[in-house]
Amino acid sequence: MMQHNKWIGMAIFCLFAPAATAMHAGQLLQPPVAARFPSCVNLIEATQVGDIKDVQGFLVWHDADPNEQDSHGKSAVHHACEQGDTIIVRILVDNCGDLHVQDNQGKTPLHYAAAGGYAEVCRLLMQQGALLYLLDHDGNTPIDLAKKQGHDTLVKTLHSAQQKQLAILQSALLQVTSPDIAQIISEFAGHKW
Repeated sequence: MMQHNKWIGMAIFCLFAPAATAMHAGQLLQPPVAARFPSCVNLIEATQVGDIKDVQGFLVWHDADPNEQDSHGKSAVHHACEQGDTIIVRILVDNCGDLHVQDNQGKTPLHYAAAGGYAEVCRLLMQQGALLYLLDHDGNTPIDLAKKQGHDTLVKTLHSAQQKQLAILQSALLQVTSPDIAQIISEFAGHKW
């Protein structure tokens, strides 16, 4: 009988320990994040619903891959950019989220942020090195998508940043001695986006 009660007590403790709080010096202590049961199934779902704690928990405690893609080819970074969630984008990028991964339509996270008009997310992505001249399968750059959605102020910002990116690329490639490459770069830089 004594052994039976011991096992019941242990089972009850295991069930309720993660939700329990401890008292220390008059303050309630929350259980560690590792003890939390995530409310989401995976990192992509946590990103879609904007649950910062679950996103952090999946990355830190469950070693989730921020570049894992769903059936549409979208990573957690794509979803965070589509939602315009700057905080989650920052967390994912800081945990090696790929800025240039393309989904099944060829769209990068920047395509989604630009289409949504999320200027702060676009700035963050560009600061981290996101490229503005990548094309989706329909031939659209992030600037094209922002323009189609009527985000005129963002279009100006992105266009200015794109010109800086192209100037850097041109400068680097012009150091190559081949005149043919220099000609290609000059034509590329003059292309109307």
